[in-house]
Amino acid sequence: MKTQRANLVERKVREEGEHLLFEYPNGLRVKTEKPLRDDDLRILPLGQPQAALMNFMLHESELLENKLVFEPFAGSGGIGLMALKAGARRVELLDINPKATRFQAESARVNGFEPGQFECIEGSIETFLPGEPYDLIFVNPPFIPTPNGLRGTTTSKGGSDGNFFVDIMLSRLDELLKPSGQAFVYLMQFVEGDRPLISDSLERIVTDRPVLLTPTQIERVAFDEYYQAYLQLFPDDREAIESWRNDLVGPHGSELSIEHYIAHLGPRSQEPCTWKISDDLEQKYGEGLRIHFESGRELAFGRAFENFRPG
Repeated sequence: MKTQRANLVERKVREEGEHLLFEYPNGLRVKTEKPLRDDDLRILPLGQPQAALMNFMLHESELLENKLVFEPFAGSGGIGLMALKAGARRVELLDINPKATRFQAESARVNGFEPGQFECIEGSIETFLPGEPYDLIFVNPPFIPTPNGLRGTTTSKGGSDGNFFVDIMLSRLDELLKPSGQAFVYLMQFVEGDRPLISDSLERIVTDRPVLLTPTQIERVAFDEYYQAYLQLFPDDREAIESWRNDLVGPHGSELSIEHYIAHLGPRSQEPCTWKISDDLEQKYGEGLRIHFESGRELAFGRAFENFRPG
């Protein structure tokens, strides 16, 4: 059996007024805002998705050494800044949120990175043009499945099935990533049987790169738990929520479930490629990084709550 990788990213969190400072064992410090701010452009705290990608980097420093790295939807920039700590030559951080670029730049300066090592770019993944393709992409996109018509939050809402922004990135992969490059994407997915809905996009768009999908939950959660969480949190939007549910259950059935994955897109191949599930989270990304919860309702409510604004 392959050895589990140690968790090298068990961080400390300090409150600084309205902000949180995340301090990692290797010295990296990243500033975010506290959760639940009534602000569509809030800077979310760092959690399990970022930790899994960061821990992988620290165990694969040879992969990152002297590489050009891209973090779209960067938010605080924690993933990209950890890539610099792990040996990347340069990191480019992209976010549509102007506040995010300010947080990224401040954290980069606090960590002592030179101006030539990073760039904080305000822009959209739909129109962004890289100076050159990247060696590596690490991304935790807005992936919360959100009913159409629900206001939600810019930092979390990912379209009706959670794949809106992922699909855009996949469609631009040839522009963004070198043929020899690799991408790592954290996903929240609705699953029909054993088939996550992102598989349709992978089979349509990513035909020349192998894709491994690593599940990250302790167990799947029923879609109905997520649907009920939205009804409870957004009672005034019942009609939109019911319509969203019907649009999903119609083609995919009422037995849909929820799972999180890390998608690893490998180098381009001359052979036809496909996707497969690889249940190796602890061996590839590290121990202590699986999403735990007491009940399906807890996970579903927590994710739907990311679209809630207290005001």
